[in-house]
Amino acid sequence: MGAEQLVFHIVPTRYRGSSDSSESYKRVVGISTADKELWIPPDRFSDDSLRFDSKDTEAIALDIPNWFGARAARYFKHFYVDEPIRSGIYCHGFGLWMEGAIEIDDNVTLQDGLDDILDAQHKIRYPLEVGQHGVLARAMPGWSQAKPLFGVHSIIGLGTDRSDCLQVVGPTDFMGINTYEAVINNSNTTSFNTPRTPVELYGRP
Repeated sequence: MGAEQLVFHIVPTRYRGSSDSSESYKRVVGISTADKELWIPPDRFSDDSLRFDSKDTEAIALDIPNWFGARAARYFKHFYVDEPIRSGIYCHGFGLWMEGAIEIDDNVTLQDGLDDILDAQHKIRYPLEVGQHGVLARAMPGWSQAKPLFGVHSIIGLGTDRSDCLQVVGPTDFMGINTYEAVINNSNTTSFNTPRTPVELYGRP
């Protein structure tokens, strides 16, 4: 399997609705591979606080398998470069896309496509392997008698030597990188899906 260097160009960004500067993630605004460089066009941002100058971005360079770079770049190009950023960009759809379970135009909502993972109830540990899809899920008493778990958030591994992971941060939001601890904490304190039992990490057996 071939390998290449993938570069994420990032800017620190606060989570939507947060006034705490410590509650931030590394928002991906550009991706570079061996044969292409992609940037989110400036006209994609209606909120001036999200605008950026490419020369002020930081770079996270990873040596990863070719397939991972190709899939990440295709997703980024399709949803952030070629079209206005729109609803329908979900963490779970991104996770399923990165592991090759769906195509980019499949109509995947928050819970669709996760049944194979959640029904197996197979707990996994982080850090995840490159491209491994993990689902942070919690028990939701009374939510569904047929479904024991509710998928709160999807993440993608960047390698077992790293303390951070790749994700899409909420609907209509951006590709981003953050530590596992921060992602889990954010998922545990989110204001939706009550009662809030702690999330646990699940994956394919």
